[in-house]
Amino acid sequence: MSKSAKEVLLDYQKKVKHISKDINFLIKFIEKIISECKEIDNSEIYHEELNRLINELKNKENDLNENAFEKIISKDVHTATETLKEINAYLNRQINEVALIKAAALDLKQQVLNGELTRMKTAFQETTFSNYQNQVSEFLNQLKDADQIAFAQEYIKTNEQILRNLNSKEFGDKIIEKIEKHESEAATRFNRVVQSQLQQYENDQDLINLIKEVAESQKSSLGNGDIEAKITDFLSKSEFAVASEVVRKEVITKIIKGIRAVGFHVNKEDVTKINDGKKVMIFAQKPTGETAQFAVDLDGSYIYNFEGYEGREHDYDTDNFIQKLRDFGLATSDEFETVYRQPKFVAKSAIPDIKLKNSKKIK
Repeated sequence: MSKSAKEVLLDYQKKVKHISKDINFLIKFIEKIISECKEIDNSEIYHEELNRLINELKNKENDLNENAFEKIISKDVHTATETLKEINAYLNRQINEVALIKAAALDLKQQVLNGELTRMKTAFQETTFSNYQNQVSEFLNQLKDADQIAFAQEYIKTNEQILRNLNSKEFGDKIIEKIEKHESEAATRFNRVVQSQLQQYENDQDLINLIKEVAESQKSSLGNGDIEAKITDFLSKSEFAVASEVVRKEVITKIIKGIRAVGFHVNKEDVTKINDGKKVMIFAQKPTGETAQFAVDLDGSYIYNFEGYEGREHDYDTDNFIQKLRDFGLATSDEFETVYRQPKFVAKSAIPDIKLKNSKKIK
């Protein structure tokens, strides 16, 4: 079964837009790491590799903008199954490659943080402090990472009696050794990557919950195997999940906007997820009792069903609704089956105390 070229094109453009946003976010993220390198000895090593990643991302952005798929799709009325598979494979490859670059950038950031700890060791060897509290304050002030600061504060608090008896070199070496051990643990490294994903989508609670679900599904196996491979796997899976959900959320928003525009009511509780979030169900109802139901899949495809109409009365609402979706830039396939029920099979349950405004019926 083929999909309409317009439908494929819109889905394709949405995913390309998401990947482009992800690339631009990652470029800014890497540029921030570069700025953090400036105080670290031999930072040019990091600069060169980080700039290489930025160039790789820019090349990927150009590839997205210049690829020929958009022209190929536009030529046909319908997109063949094989072409659709090729398009999806291309998009999935782009998402996966961006995830790999993100993993490399996060690894380099960890190397930057490790380099900063090495610099701090040298600094504390050459410094004396008038009292213990000044020593603690200076150590914490030199740390650049919030997680490292939180860990150091807790360690200092619980080991104060031991640390008070150490000179500045021993003090610095002891805490840095503990930080480095903590940073090398699989759970710590994994949680850092998860936090970076959560920060990127911090303004969207649905995407945050989705990323947490992907992370939770992998935490139990962190102690087994290569942590680098597990981090890359998490980034790849979370990127795929986020890309799909971003497309689906746009579809859901337009469906709700469109169905409301033709006189239906949709409340927050009328939008639910089933099958472990793989499908979103939308229930809409008119004040006069007619209903519309929608099922939206992860890839943004959807089916709908209008109920409570006599004969061909539903044609007016469905035609208007489909036109609204097209106005909002959401493609629809042609109806593949229309069933007109006899009046005795039609049930209506009107919403009480709500007046119907601007209603029209075809007799």
